Amino acid sequence: MHPRFGDDGGEHDWLYFTWSRPVPGGDATALSRARLEGDRLIDVQRLFVQNRGAGPGRHYGSRLAWRPDGTLLMSVGERGSPPRAQDGGDHAGSMLRLTETGGVPADNPFVGDPDVLDEIFSLGHRNPQGLTVADDGTAWSTEHGPRTGDELNRLVPGANYGWPEVSRGRDYVTFLPVGEDSAPGMRDPVHVFEGRFAPSGLTRVTSPAFAPWRGDLLAGGLRGEALLRLRLAGDRVIERERVLEGELGRIRTVRQGNHGHIYLLVDAAEGGLWRLSPTTSRAAATCAE
Repeated sequence: MHPRFGDDGGEHDWLYFTWSRPVPGGDATALSRARLEGDRLIDVQRLFVQNRGAGPGRHYGSRLAWRPDGTLLMSVGERGSPPRAQDGGDHAGSMLRLTETGGVPADNPFVGDPDVLDEIFSLGHRNPQGLTVADDGTAWSTEHGPRTGDELNRLVPGANYGWPEVSRGRDYVTFLPVGEDSAPGMRDPVHVFEGRFAPSGLTRVTSPAFAPWRGDLLAGGLRGEALLRLRLAGDRVIERERVLEGELGRIRTVRQGNHGHIYLLVDAAEGGLWRLSPTTSRAAATCAE
């Protein structure tokens, strides 16, 4: 939802969503918005389409998060072609920063740079599938490595996160390391998840109902079928807890609702929407059908 949804007599009552738009030679990650009337969407407006598509099926990215300044972050995966993440003339493999109408904020980090597209906020990403912004504007993202090497990153304007030149993952066939562990001019991850976690969904806990977790990140995992709690101190993870592991299956999305509840979407043929509630010992999951 637009951050001012419900204000000003409905002027800002927009729902924003990403989708796969057919383009010549394949499809592209696109951003649209619409209004909700009853049980249908009306006034659908297409706001942005990445500049180069690809064959369908891989690494769309497509997560959205609002910043306190009213701009919108949008992730775009490298569509299964690693070199695209280092091409500043390609939206693939980047984090974008857009206005509420899909335009370019004048203070984006690469505005005026002829080698990098104006929409790009950061580049060198593989496939960011978790995205959240703290009240102070600090943005966090989780993204898939190749075989292992899944990352938690603090998003910094103008930064290069290295893929595929820098990675903590391994090749699917040879099992050899992909790229270097670190390189000058490229930003290291804040945290590398153990094993094949396959992150998807990320939220920061601010709810009084979960007071012991306030300020922590909750990260969902697909292959890992887990919900992890990460406590931060600056740019370091100082505490890590598996809140759920295998009880619900593949966790696709993690969100904190307006009333303080935490919701999980499960990725399955017959998926479910689950709500976490605190207990005396730990959070309990109940199905909110």
